[in-house]
Parts: sequence; C-alpha cells; structure tokens
Amino acid sequence: PLQDRMISKLVTVCATLNEYPHVRFPAKNPLCTTLANHFQQKMNEFVGANSTWWYNGDGVHPNSERATMLIMDRQDDCLSPLIHEFTYEA
Repeated sequence: PLQDRMISKLVTVCATLNEYPHVRFPAKNPLCTTLANHFQQKMNEFVGANSTWWYNGDGVHPNSERATMLIMDRQDDCLSPLIHEFTYEA
C-alpha cells in the first residue's frame, strides 16, 4: 500500500544521507503514530541487515549528532513550535 511505499522511500533517503534519525510525532494522531512506528521498525531492520553501514552520531562518526525526523499530519501546525518569539504589530 501507499504507506509501505512512503516508509520505504523515507528509509532510502535516510540510508543515502547516513542518517538514523530520532523520530518524533504527535502521540494523539493515529496515522502519525502508525507511520512513525512502521518507519522505526523498517529503519531498525535496515541497520541490522547492513553491518557496514554507518550513520552520523554513531560514536565512530561523532562529527554531527543524530538527526530528528518530525512526522506530522497536514492538519497540524508544524511552524508554530519552531518559532521562538511571537510578536504582533498593529
């Protein structure tokens, strides 16, 4: 199905970029929860099956930390949590 193709492509992107990201998602959203859990399972399978593959932040390559993947629904406001300061002008 569509979800499997999406997850497969996300794993391919992460593998290509040598990223094994921490996954964050809104826990109250069942679709995001399902996708995040499925992605984490497939990513763990990929890492287990490829012993020579390395990722950023694995201890051997400490030049950068592990990335964070945000899985959000389109109905969620994903910009507001990234804004540090709210100012309004009249």
